[in-house]
Amino acid sequence: MEWLPKLASGQCVAACEGMPKADYTGGKLSGTFDLVPHGAVADVFVFVVPGNAWIVRADAPGVSVRRHTTMDQTRPLAKVTLDQASAEPLADVERAINAVHSGGWICLAAEALGGAQAALDRTVAYAKERVQFGRAIGSFQAYKHRLADMLIEIEQARSAVYWAACAVDEDSDEALLALHAAKSFCADTFFMCAGNMIQLHGGIGFTWEHDAHLFFKRARSIQTMLGDGNFHRERVAAMVLGEAA
Repeated sequence: MEWLPKLASGQCVAACEGMPKADYTGGKLSGTFDLVPHGAVADVFVFVVPGNAWIVRADAPGVSVRRHTTMDQTRPLAKVTLDQASAEPLADVERAINAVHSGGWICLAAEALGGAQAALDRTVAYAKERVQFGRAIGSFQAYKHRLADMLIEIEQARSAVYWAACAVDEDSDEALLALHAAKSFCADTFFMCAGNMIQLHGGIGFTWEHDAHLFFKRARSIQTMLGDGNFHRERVAAMVLGEAA
């Protein structure tokens, strides 16, 4: 494929998005994809609908891109509208779609884990240097409890990421279950830790200028990306209940 070397070398940017349906006739694709990550800077798109996937050049005639104003401006979204745009069908669609989902979910889970750990590390550092009533605020029991809660959730999230990565690497029967579990749990963990980071930094943490809000916005973005927590937990419940039956 002509795009793979360019993607690997960083010469071009690809974006991927799925929708319930699109119209593909005579090599031309029409449809609207509302929330395409980095869609405004992408050189090529991969658009997915159930059972089909296509590659579309960003500069192809019939491709219209409109940038959204998003909460997490470090991960911008765009609306891409296709009007009879030239599209190349992907071969082995099921495998391609599964790869997109598994790769995306494990990457988001790992990113959420790293963000949660960074939120904890920065909050612990602040707790050691901020002094109130003549003592470091990290020495207060209520403050310690919040940090301990963050640590417990992070360690569980770490296990979830390791489980999912190992299951995918070994092509285990548990891979799909592990991916759904990791994505939902890690995203919620990051969101919880980012919220605690803001609160435990006190007044400075509530100012827009503080980095805590970058963590909070990214955590909220990850929660809804590639399926929200309810979507993934429903899949976990269906798989577990199906096995029990």
